[in-house]
Amino acid sequence: MKLMFTDIRRKQQNYVLVQRFFNQVVKVLLQHGTIAVMFYRFGHCCTLMPVPVRLPFELVHALMAPLVKLLTGIYINPRQTIGGGFVIHNFSNVHIDCAHIGKNLTINQGVYIGKGALSKDKPSIGNNVYVGAGAKIIGKVRIGDNAIVAANSCIIKDVPDCCLVSGVPGVLISRTITSDYVQRGKPHNK
Repeated sequence: MKLMFTDIRRKQQNYVLVQRFFNQVVKVLLQHGTIAVMFYRFGHCCTLMPVPVRLPFELVHALMAPLVKLLTGIYINPRQTIGGGFVIHNFSNVHIDCAHIGKNLTINQGVYIGKGALSKDKPSIGNNVYVGAGAKIIGKVRIGDNAIVAANSCIIKDVPDCCLVSGVPGVLISRTITSDYVQRGKPHNK
């Protein structure tokens, strides 16, 4: 529950342009990305419960999962661990199935993070990572802390800390990312 509030608070503080009650509360809570993140948090809590207690909750989660995926276009594996401050900006065509995700992950639409066709290994993502629209992170790769994966990139090799990668396959563009957007999770214009 605490992580869910951290996710919502980060979205409210950093991604709402008009600071009014409707935008801060109602609009944020009804966004497809927020609904998918909250549903993931519920599913993840179910996996942590003792077996006899979790069965009815997992049944509810399993019955609701197709509806949430249909509504939002987002799938997040409930068995993985994702740190607080998780934000999905836009909805549709998002698939997340990782070994580990740190805190303050920000992603856009069309992102695939998971295993490749020939591999059962999953990616690992550090803290304060931004993944642009249409990006793909495939296989056993590690995305370092404070990294940016540019839109429409395909990452199949490790990305060091504080780096910007772009292209297909992903190529290192910069090793000195100091953007407030990545380090604090805030947009550039704030």
